[in-house]
Amino acid sequence: MKFLSNSFPKGGLLVAIALLLCNFAFAQRTVKGKVTDSENGEGLIGATVSVVGTPRGSVTDIDGNYSVAVPDGATQLRFSYTGFTEQTITLAAANVVDVALVSGTKLDEVVVVGYGTLKSREITSSVARVKAEDFNKGNVVDVAQLLQGKVAGLTISRPGGDPNSFAQIRLRGLSTFGPNSSPLVVIDGVPGQNLNSIDPNDIETVDVLKDGSASAIYGTRGSSGVIIVTTKKGQAGKSAVTYSGLVSFDNIERKVNVLDGSRYVSLAGGSNLGANTNWLDEVTQTGKSQTHSMNLSGGTAATSYRATLSYRDVDGIARTSGFKQYNGTMSITQKAMSDRLNLSANFGINNRDADLGFADAFRYATIYNPTAPIKNANGSYYEIGGFEQFNPVAIIEQNTNKKNSNTYFGNLRAELKLFEGFSLSGFVNRSNELNKNAEFYSKTALFRSGNRGLARAEEFRSRNDLFETTANYGKKFGKLDFKALAGYSWQKFDYAGWLNQAGGVGVDNFGIDNFGAYADFKAGTATTTSYHNDNTLIAQFGRVNFNYDDTYFITGSLRREGSSRFGENNKWGLFPAVSGGIALDKLATIGGFNSLKLRAGFGVTGSIPPESYLSIAKVSPTGNAAYIDGGYLPAWGFSGTNANPDLKWETKSDINVGFDFALLDYKLTGSLEYYKSTVSDLIFEITANLPPNLGPTTWANVGKLENSGIELALSYAVNSKWTTSLAATKYFPTKLLEFYQNFKSQEYAVVGAPGQNSFFYQTVSVLDGENELGNFIAVDVARVGTDGKYVYHDATGAETTDLAKAGKINAGNGIPKYELGWTNTFTHGNWDAQIFLRSVLGHSLAHEFRAFYESLGDNNGWNKVDTKYFDANNKANNSYSSRTVEKADFLRLDNMTIGYTFKLPTDSWFTKARVFFNGQQLFTLTGYSGVDPSPRFVDAGPVDNGNREATVKSPLTPGIDRRNTYFTARTLNLGVNFGF
Repeated sequence: MKFLSNSFPKGGLLVAIALLLCNFAFAQRTVKGKVTDSENGEGLIGATVSVVGTPRGSVTDIDGNYSVAVPDGATQLRFSYTGFTEQTITLAAANVVDVALVSGTKLDEVVVVGYGTLKSREITSSVARVKAEDFNKGNVVDVAQLLQGKVAGLTISRPGGDPNSFAQIRLRGLSTFGPNSSPLVVIDGVPGQNLNSIDPNDIETVDVLKDGSASAIYGTRGSSGVIIVTTKKGQAGKSAVTYSGLVSFDNIERKVNVLDGSRYVSLAGGSNLGANTNWLDEVTQTGKSQTHSMNLSGGTAATSYRATLSYRDVDGIARTSGFKQYNGTMSITQKAMSDRLNLSANFGINNRDADLGFADAFRYATIYNPTAPIKNANGSYYEIGGFEQFNPVAIIEQNTNKKNSNTYFGNLRAELKLFEGFSLSGFVNRSNELNKNAEFYSKTALFRSGNRGLARAEEFRSRNDLFETTANYGKKFGKLDFKALAGYSWQKFDYAGWLNQAGGVGVDNFGIDNFGAYADFKAGTATTTSYHNDNTLIAQFGRVNFNYDDTYFITGSLRREGSSRFGENNKWGLFPAVSGGIALDKLATIGGFNSLKLRAGFGVTGSIPPESYLSIAKVSPTGNAAYIDGGYLPAWGFSGTNANPDLKWETKSDINVGFDFALLDYKLTGSLEYYKSTVSDLIFEITANLPPNLGPTTWANVGKLENSGIELALSYAVNSKWTTSLAATKYFPTKLLEFYQNFKSQEYAVVGAPGQNSFFYQTVSVLDGENELGNFIAVDVARVGTDGKYVYHDATGAETTDLAKAGKINAGNGIPKYELGWTNTFTHGNWDAQIFLRSVLGHSLAHEFRAFYESLGDNNGWNKVDTKYFDANNKANNSYSSRTVEKADFLRLDNMTIGYTFKLPTDSWFTKARVFFNGQQLFTLTGYSGVDPSPRFVDAGPVDNGNREATVKSPLTPGIDRRNTYFTARTLNLGVNFGF
């Protein structure tokens, strides 16, 4: 450092930066002017002025005036303002450009639909668009967070604050019992992608196809809707560099309160071990994170490019949790043959090193004896011992739980315009994902290791190869605008992986790098498995669009698709769709409406089985058949489920009716729609009779599901400084109309250990009046009796103290009935602000901490949770009941941003400079006493110390707040945006 300080001249760093940026110091001119309302001539405050093809821009002042530096080579300015039609002006020699914006419409906005684009006025299906400027801001660890609360009908739930967890996504409720219950993700034309394989800063727009008439073009994978992501691309103009940076700080927002040491001893009868330890403080920290993203873009009229490099370093509120992530992308577009040929290439890489930590530490910090010390006098960790008694600090300090993920993709597209209105395109893509998990538990660790050491290493990879070709034709015949699309798609998925697990290590140094040294391997009791499977989808598809005089619109599509995952007799399926719309305002003057369109659509989509080879019988080693020539001859026998050559597609029939409208000179815009979906031939694993079947289960098409709802989206430009938007959804009950033969009802979702393995949270039924999914069925607790025991209601409503006579009631439902997202955007001079509130209503949660650790009747050494329901007179045994199911309605200040954009001199190095403060999950108003009132759409199965993965990720049993929920975090962010 001394050498550097002596040899590097004072101010040398600034000189070096100036030299690096000198390429961008080209000649430029300053263009000034005024942006006004065309109707009254008043200046528009806060209108955006952008230099097309560059990151340069400006906003108008209080009088509507602007000034913007235009670099040499840039030829156009774009003017936009909420509620007004966007204008693009080609610059001439004059340096003064005044623009009068027309009170406008979004009808000419181009929206991405499957395999193409349409103008908003031509859309006849349910399609919602979210632009980058409307995304939720802040430290985004899951790309789905960008959309949370922004689209009516799109529910995104991410319970807890684990930086390594990903959101549960539902679009218009449940559409399948299989793994395809989340929407299909299409990134730059590639279906089946991981939403988190791209950096949030690279996303330009997200278009959500919500109904069957829109998503049927994707056939088998469209039942749960489609999320189409379009990433940012380079534009013609001088090269430009932008930088975004963010520093973040996380702290616990909500937690489960417990008894302190003195109350634990006096009320719960716990042993006093002499210490006073706040276990939650010992396993948590202030999470510190940083995000950096830089991109270079530009080009000429024939060639454009964009390259991005980003880095994220995130620490969670739990010690030893977080990740480091690197993203790099490159896109190039080249025009040739007098612009008749368009070639494009996209490449990207994502590397993520995650420390998964141990969410279990939160559970044990909640229930561990608060009078226990962290360590013994000799420095070893203090362990109480016994069932479910683990020192939470020892869990995180003795053991490691890490994951490395690598994703690579590359694609090429060629589009050739053969003649006016007709073009052909070809597209090829390869995506690879490699994941490596490594867990190690010290030989001194009691948790999972049992003081003998345990190592677990797992690797799994996937590859996605895609080839598609399409033909597009469009022509106008008088007032009729006709478009047609025809295409072919071939996509292959390949999966492989292996797992090694062994216990009994002599020294901790081996970790996962020497499994042969573990006692379990030498004894032949270690676990080692591997797998490899693939599946192929082939499809032919087509679509036609008719637009007559911008008044009548019709769209029809058909996809024929085949999958190798289906039975021999049902490899192929047909997925039709039709929709239409009428611009009612073109037919008659409708008082108050600037625009009013009625649209309706019908579509059929599908779902595929969760795994390959489920329709065929399989064999595997089943022991030893005979001892021959000094060795055992292995025996092979039936393994897995029975063959079903008739296994076929799930089909979802979707009806959608909606209105799109604009009032008050387009200041108020919105849509209102109703949908109803019926899912038939549900794919499910059912019990099979032995004999005649060889196996105990069979995958079959067995049921019918129905859901419906109403959605409202509104946006109102209150004035030039304030725009408010609302996305609201009403969900009607999801009903299971049919299930497999002779099925009436069945209990699902076992509560679990200790002591509640015979209790179940929910009952799935097809009985009249009881077939609503998500109902919690529980014994009806009336009150706590004078003796401290529970008094129940029996089936007649009378009170009883006999649990065997207690009646069971519907104690609540885990599926929300309403969801609201309310966004308010403000501008004033150079200041801007955005406030986003979100509410979910009408759902309940089973609070598992209360079911196991609230009553004082169990003197088992665990601490007790101290919620508003805590009753010192309650001496009953801990158990799941109507008492532990709570309403979980909430209102949350999800996101708030305040920013300032600097007005820069014309000779500045920077074309843009902005600083902002952002807060995420700032407060939650709720009556729920648990960690997070957010809905749980799937149940991960009972909590078990020996079970690291979810045993059952079942959408049949929503709303269970298991004890392994990571506590929620409040995040404060400080960020900057620079353009060069």
